[in-house]
Amino acid sequence: YTTLGFVAKRESIDSSLEQTGGFLRTTYGASVKHELSELVKIKADLGYGTDELVFSAARKDERLAAQTSIEYSVL
Repeated sequence: YTTLGFVAKRESIDSSLEQTGGFLRTTYGASVKHELSELVKIKADLGYGTDELVFSAARKDERLAAQTSIEYSVL
């Protein structure tokens, strides 16, 4: 069988630096998990996110993450 997952998250985070406002973090993600057999499963994840400074300089940081894995169960 195949399992799909999706996530979207937006949050406001306070800065730990003085004279600096917080930032707005937006994150999107998707995952796919497929069972080839009872013992073998494969998985892939992909994520994208941005951080935007709210009150100070116009700065936008972007992140991209990807991961793949194969799981083999001995038992």
